[in-house]
Amino acid sequence: MNTNSAYYSGAKIEKISSRISVIDYFLHLERKGKVNFERKSGHNYYFRMTDHKFSVSENGFYDFKSAEGGQIIKR
Repeated sequence: MNTNSAYYSGAKIEKISSRISVIDYFLHLERKGKVNFERKSGHNYYFRMTDHKFSVSENGFYDFKSAEGGQIIKR
């Protein structure tokens, strides 16, 4: 496999996704000033940007504006 490739195999995506917490990634984005933490409700964390609101859990994220979601890496 070419290490400069922009594409990952399904197995590689699963390995990365299982090691990286989506919640931790959004908390990192908050520390960088990219998103604002709004609140936590149950297992879900809510973050906001100027025109987007995200629901985030260990299972992934959901963008209410685009009605799309996913994991750390979107296929």
